[in-house]
Amino acid sequence: MEKMKNNIYNGSMPYDINSKDKSIETSEWSGHEITKLISDIHEDYESYTKQRANPNITLHYRDLLSYLIKTYGH
Repeated sequence: MEKMKNNIYNGSMPYDINSKDKSIETSEWSGHEITKLISDIHEDYESYTKQRANPNITLHYRDLLSYLIKTYGH
């Protein structure tokens, strides 16, 4: 099984991205911080897609990217 890149955002998540309970406080994040996070995840998603990596890894990044775009805009 292929390992995911070790980035700051892919450590243990304090909640399930599909759960209704979102317990992370993001109100103090700047627009730049949110944009950087989304950009980094998008780059990783594209990289894993081009590599034809393990589908579970690719789907994780796709779902995470989709969630962030739906939550914070694009």
